[in-house]
Amino acid sequence: MERNCHDVTPSPSMNTSVWDAFSTRTWIIVLGLSIAVAWHCLYQLYFHPLAKYPGPLLAKFTFARAAYYAWQGNIHLDMWRCHRQYGPIVRYGPDHLLFNTASSLKNIYGMGQNTWKHRHYAAFNRRSANLVTLYDKKEHARRRRLIGPAFSETNMRRFEARLSPTNLHNRYWGPPIKCSDWCSYQVFDIMTDFIFGVNYNVLQTDEYRLIINHIKDAAVRSTVLVYLPWLILGRLDKKIFRKIRLDTTVTSLAALLFHLPRNPHVYASLASEIRTAFANVNEISLAKLKACTYLHACTYLHACIYECLRMSPPVGACPWREVGDGGISIDAHFIPGGYSVGTAIYSIHHNQTYFPRPYEFIPERWIVAADNYKEQVDVAKSAYAPFLIGPRPCVGQALTYSELLLTTAMVIWKYDFKAATGMEELGAGSLFAELGRTNPMEF
Repeated sequence: MERNCHDVTPSPSMNTSVWDAFSTRTWIIVLGLSIAVAWHCLYQLYFHPLAKYPGPLLAKFTFARAAYYAWQGNIHLDMWRCHRQYGPIVRYGPDHLLFNTASSLKNIYGMGQNTWKHRHYAAFNRRSANLVTLYDKKEHARRRRLIGPAFSETNMRRFEARLSPTNLHNRYWGPPIKCSDWCSYQVFDIMTDFIFGVNYNVLQTDEYRLIINHIKDAAVRSTVLVYLPWLILGRLDKKIFRKIRLDTTVTSLAALLFHLPRNPHVYASLASEIRTAFANVNEISLAKLKACTYLHACTYLHACIYECLRMSPPVGACPWREVGDGGISIDAHFIPGGYSVGTAIYSIHHNQTYFPRPYEFIPERWIVAADNYKEQVDVAKSAYAPFLIGPRPCVGQALTYSELLLTTAMVIWKYDFKAATGMEELGAGSLFAELGRTNPMEF
């Protein structure tokens, strides 16, 4: 018996019923997602434990805004702008609070505080955690005891010959040079020699200078990982995130060489002090620059370096900390456990409560004098943290300070220098730049 096969043509009613079922499910999903998003927004705005704190609207919902400024390399300026607009406490992320007071520095970063290195720093780990990213306090203290002696004051003096500039020659006024590049070369030579025992001599030859440019690019983009750590988990942009950070000493050294010729009275006072204290450049040493018998003669040099580190700190953004179980009180505000807090170093260093005329290079603010009382100097020091404070300051701060002392003293003793003709504004802020970069006297 032959079986007849017929094509089955769906009726219009069948098409309608399938479409209606699909459409109904879609709308249910869309409606559910819309309700979830709406509730999340309402919660973040009105019911979240940090809802009462002011801040940018987008920051209440996502880290995308912070990641954008981190990628641009000016997140420290955005944090400063937020404090200007919203006050000393800013909600800078869904569960992140920024503070801008000297007391917050001690409450967050001081000894014995109930705060921990933020877990997002683990995004920088390769195969294991390092001294910068370690979350566990005991393990961090153990490793710091092992590494710390290499960066001690005593070891810096043994390493002094390698810290000193190697190409100081007598000469007349020469062609303009870009000081920030030469600072990079000087610091790169020091760091590779100090850490790896190899001197690439980029200060005098250009064979390996391309490496420095790659490191600079990576340093800016790697900050994004603090706000979007899942990027590294997704293996995005591997080449960028596998590069090392450029030593931040370059920023401070270049900033100092920027400020000195733009403040002639400061330059003249510093040159007079150094050239009076030392008969020739070979007399300059860390021992003499730091010893008590020479301290009075080099007071202005130390003040210039302090002021430079204030205006252009090695890291100007916020080193985030995670509040431990039980919470913590910061400036009389109780912050529950699990939330993130921090103080942006650039912002606190430009807070006029502690630093009157904060956008001017004034080394005298660090020196006790008839018109600058000790109490005023103490107030400034209370808000000064270029290397952080407490149990986790920068392990290389002695190296950085030694580099700045020796290089500045030797360059000032040996050379007269000035801003290149026609390039006086190079590297300076501009009235037409973004807010935070409008000061022509700031690097």
